[in-house]
Amino acid sequence: MFELQLFHMMRLKFFRYRSRFLMAYINQLLIPIIINGIFVLGLSETIANYDSMQLVTYVILSNLLFFISMENIENTIAYDIKESRLVYKILAPKSTLRQYFFQGIAKKIVQIIYVYLPAYVLMALFAMQPMFSVSLYAIVFTGISIIIGYCLSAIIGFLSFWMTEIWGLSAVKSLVLLMLSGAYFPLRFLPDEVYHALLLTPFPYISYIPASIILDGSVQNDFRLLVIALGWCVVLWTIKVVLWERGLKHFQGNLI
Repeated sequence: MFELQLFHMMRLKFFRYRSRFLMAYINQLLIPIIINGIFVLGLSETIANYDSMQLVTYVILSNLLFFISMENIENTIAYDIKESRLVYKILAPKSTLRQYFFQGIAKKIVQIIYVYLPAYVLMALFAMQPMFSVSLYAIVFTGISIIIGYCLSAIIGFLSFWMTEIWGLSAVKSLVLLMLSGAYFPLRFLPDEVYHALLLTPFPYISYIPASIILDGSVQNDFRLLVIALGWCVVLWTIKVVLWERGLKHFQGNLI
């Protein structure tokens, strides 16, 4: 199957370029965890129902979820468009959008199996007990976060049909998501007005909401959050498809 072939390819790539993946994990995962861990340890003993150990655990989990959910496929899309490699993907028997989506999913599965599960086992052994439990609700929200992250990345990538460079937008996207997704700190620390306003955006559903559900289930009974999250999935997916269809017509017109 096409999906299994992608998974096998990503697994081989992972082990072939171990040093590059290791440096990426150190830069994008371990360093933020260390910095944020030091930051929260400097806070008072209890803030917004979190003690110091809960804050450190939240920072670790939220950064793990952020790294799993976020996708930088916009760089691949931009390269395919600018170098006309998109032509070969269009001519392939599989849908181009399906290729991009499952390429990201295969990468995430490899990361989960070979990095995050072993990391969780080590943390659980160190703590001598499970650090958190995973419910079906948490799995649903984690899947939603992956879809939102993929759609945001693909939307920026498809702007390459009309823009010369997208690296600036990509950098802004990464900065905004880091600040507003809850990867750096629990969003409940913010004033109530700001917190409730952020819940109406797609950003908290990338990291904060799944992490909160896994850790203490504090937002698990709020069904409105699931409705909002699914609504953003539909909106972002629709925008992605519209940009793809219009961009493809623009791309094909330039080839003639």
